[in-house]
Amino acid sequence: MLNLDAPDITLVPPFMERIEYARKSMSKLEWKAFCAEDRQLAAWREFLCDDPYTRHALLKPRGYAGDAVVMDYAYRHSSVMRHVAAESEYGRIIYETTSGAPQSQSARDRISLIASTIERLAKDNKLRVGSFASGHARELESIKYASELIHEFVAIDADNMSLYEINNSYGLAIKIRAINHNIFRLSADNIGMLDFAYSMGLFDYLNVSAAKRTLRLISETVDRGGTLLFGNLTEEAANLGYCEAVMDWWMIPRTYDEMTELGEILERTDKWSVKVLQQGCFYYLLGVRED
Repeated sequence: MLNLDAPDITLVPPFMERIEYARKSMSKLEWKAFCAEDRQLAAWREFLCDDPYTRHALLKPRGYAGDAVVMDYAYRHSSVMRHVAAESEYGRIIYETTSGAPQSQSARDRISLIASTIERLAKDNKLRVGSFASGHARELESIKYASELIHEFVAIDADNMSLYEINNSYGLAIKIRAINHNIFRLSADNIGMLDFAYSMGLFDYLNVSAAKRTLRLISETVDRGGTLLFGNLTEEAANLGYCEAVMDWWMIPRTYDEMTELGEILERTDKWSVKVLQQGCFYYLLGVRED
């Protein structure tokens, strides 16, 4: 049995390290059983829920894991900081640890990556941009002169509350077209042609079959000369143990080879230039469709 000690604020960082080690040392079945049954872990989970990030992820008030508010906690976005400030001293200290973890930092880096990509692609013409499983689209805040670079921002998400937040936060500055729909029931015709299509968190929840089908759909929306980008957690991503054991937040990480295999779908369907990049805890598949 893994000795996790009694919950103590000073032991939070070493607890997180031991959880990651435990995940790597167990089989998937052993790990699932440990997460469901271990009493020490249950005590830690209750203690760590003083952190609003951990608590929101575990309780899933929107009905699913990894919702847009959880990501706002990972981003340290201003919209959630008043909730953090209202927590106990322990809660604020734990939040500094969880939101400072490598996976949360890598999520913040995704925002910068999308913003810089849009700025780079929009040098000559305003872009038609589409975000698949858009969440709150916080990357729009990081784009300099977004209204001058984006002709239309198409936000596709099954969570209508996320789309409301996008319209409320950015709709006055940018032309927003919100599509509240399950992505598996959409066709490219529903979305229209895009200059830049991206998805940052969706593929973390898709098995191989669903990932391939979704990638084909997204690729069909990319106009000639356009760009596609999506991210996926790496197999070695830090903090997966904490996400699964404490937050009950289970994702599907991928290896470099698995990302490369997905990229081959683009190369078989049309003329694409494809490469796989790594930044922090994420792999990114970047595809450019030839003119």
